[in-house]
Amino acid sequence: MNKQYPQNTVVVAAHEPIRGYGIQRLLEAEADVKVVAEANSAGEVVEAVSRFRPDLLLLDFEMPPSGLKVLAQVSAASAAVRTLLLAYALERKQIAQAFNAGARGFVLKGSDTDVLLNGVRSLIAGQYWVGDKPAAERTMVLRSFTPPPERRPSWLDYHLTPREIEIVAAVANGCSNSHASEKFSITLRTVKHHLSNIYEKLGLSSRLELAIFAVNNHWDAYGFDAGCTADRAEEYAEAS
Repeated sequence: MNKQYPQNTVVVAAHEPIRGYGIQRLLEAEADVKVVAEANSAGEVVEAVSRFRPDLLLLDFEMPPSGLKVLAQVSAASAAVRTLLLAYALERKQIAQAFNAGARGFVLKGSDTDVLLNGVRSLIAGQYWVGDKPAAERTMVLRSFTPPPERRPSWLDYHLTPREIEIVAAVANGCSNSHASEKFSITLRTVKHHLSNIYEKLGLSSRLELAIFAVNNHWDAYGFDAGCTADRAEEYAEAS
């Protein structure tokens, strides 16, 4: 009797059909992975993810118009999916932007096939993947790819209130405004008011800048307990 494996569904998105075909053949050789669609354009990516609701999207970061814009389109379509990026190279800023746009990992295109397969399985298992190794939390990724300041300022230096620093920590951990509203038992309008004050005090203008600033200064853990799930579509829309 053949051993049965639970199959995890994957959409392969590559703007080069030959590369996409090779990745598809590689994944299909694995008993626990099933490729449900291949996409070669941004429109096809959104359509495939919306239709099949896969466990994983394997996305070519060079997909036109850009990997970040494709991630934004997927989020805007409310297609919650774990996304693993394939790229020739990524700068620190690009990595931070990609993870804040909904990506959960990346693999360089010159990596061994085992690295790709391990990345796929790590994301399916709920972890993050950074190049060739797993990461347990989103904040670990952001901290790894943002340069540390010469001195880590205290939130008191910026005259933030205790509630404001709690909002900062929630944003850094991926919470949407609605989740923060529920978490702190305050109205959505109050959350937005706090964010406006925070941006003004810190001299920042977006959730992406705030998240990077917070994890870089270790503000992300202040008064924060696990359990807040990110609404990536809202988060990215407000980061743009």
